[in-house]
Amino acid sequence: MNKLLYTMRVLLSISCMLILSLVSTGCSKFLEIDPPKSRMNKQTIFFNEGTAKGALTGLYAKIYEFGNGYRNSVGVYAGLSADELTYLMIDNLAVSYASEEINQNRILPDNTNVKDLWAAFYNAIYAINSFIEGIEQQGGNFSGELRASLTGEALFLRSFTYFYLVNLFGEVPLVTSTAYQINSLLPKSRVMDVYGQIVHDLKKAETLLGDHYVGRERTRVNRAVTQTFMARVFLYLEDWEQAEYWSSKVIDSKGLYQLESDLNRVFLKDSKEVIWQVTRIGNTQNAYDAMLFIQNSWHVLSPGFVEMFHVSPDQRSSAWLFQKDLGRNLYIPYKYRAVAVDGTTEHSVIMRLAEQYFIRAEARLKQGNIPGAIADLDMIRQRAGLPILTSILSSPDESSLMEVILEERKRELFTEWGHRWFDLKRTGKAMEILSNLKPGFTIEDEWYPIPESERLKNPNL
Repeated sequence: MNKLLYTMRVLLSISCMLILSLVSTGCSKFLEIDPPKSRMNKQTIFFNEGTAKGALTGLYAKIYEFGNGYRNSVGVYAGLSADELTYLMIDNLAVSYASEEINQNRILPDNTNVKDLWAAFYNAIYAINSFIEGIEQQGGNFSGELRASLTGEALFLRSFTYFYLVNLFGEVPLVTSTAYQINSLLPKSRVMDVYGQIVHDLKKAETLLGDHYVGRERTRVNRAVTQTFMARVFLYLEDWEQAEYWSSKVIDSKGLYQLESDLNRVFLKDSKEVIWQVTRIGNTQNAYDAMLFIQNSWHVLSPGFVEMFHVSPDQRSSAWLFQKDLGRNLYIPYKYRAVAVDGTTEHSVIMRLAEQYFIRAEARLKQGNIPGAIADLDMIRQRAGLPILTSILSSPDESSLMEVILEERKRELFTEWGHRWFDLKRTGKAMEILSNLKPGFTIEDEWYPIPESERLKNPNL
């Protein structure tokens, strides 16, 4: 039925296009590309430090737009695509059908949610490119230290945005300038070429940024944030040596970051475990996550996911899951609890120390260091009240330990910025696990479709 409805919509769209072309003065007007709304006036913005810093705040706001924990965010969509979240139908049928397509991994090319997500990504990239060009052209107004910091933060944010684009959509256009007439007709780039740009931007950012955070909270990128993300990128590239190197730099950073012994403190804005978090502009409101899961009733944890926690005693179950009565007993994520809009106790956590232990454990395992991998995993397991692995695994090998790593990542990082969805894909487990949960799941369903509207505007897609 979905395919039939989609075919009817496409035919209607084509008919409308033909009518428009007949009544217009020519097809050229129809195909013209307007500049992005986020186009910057560089001479005005980079005239002084205050306006430049204000523009940088706008870039962070764009990152928040596609990852804030609300229903149209990376974490929600990836959770629906994986085996973490289930979508409950609501009165707004247009929203429901678009989200249900994502939940069932049967996304049509005109899916409005995916279209909005794609637009958020490329609006952010355009703004970041414009900011970088502005610094290059007008940055002589600033001190060398400030210029380096502004450039480093922007380069990091571009690499971060492309990481999510390439892991959700696969091959995508690689845009590194503001020449929108050229960019609007760019073809897709190979995944490894996009990763090449990500690594290039990260390495340059790492040399430009300082060790200290700007301000009292960890909401601005510093050198440790780039190192943290470098570890994740090299893990995905299966460069185990580099993944271990960068994760070790973060873990061994002289006590700057520590695992919180109390699970209830992990997602507070002053958590010692947080490496990077984003906030809504003005720092006047908490993360959207609590409002989404606690106040609204659209997304719940899938029954199979909840059952995993009931198999063995795990303190993360009582701390991070909450049973909500929605006419039936369902569980919601409870990592964020602050629904009130006055004052802030929670920001949206993007990177935290626990992930670095997982990265180093996997990198060590792939290099044959089984004792080192076990030591890292036990750091997380002990906090959750689980027995250490040496007490339950008599002769661990790479295969069995890899299963433990994926299981622990699933328990620890659920609904956080797409970890589970990306883990299933990068380890080749998506078909094995999701085909049993979602009828008709195929290898092609691992990727979101480039929106139909983009492909109509750009024949090279």
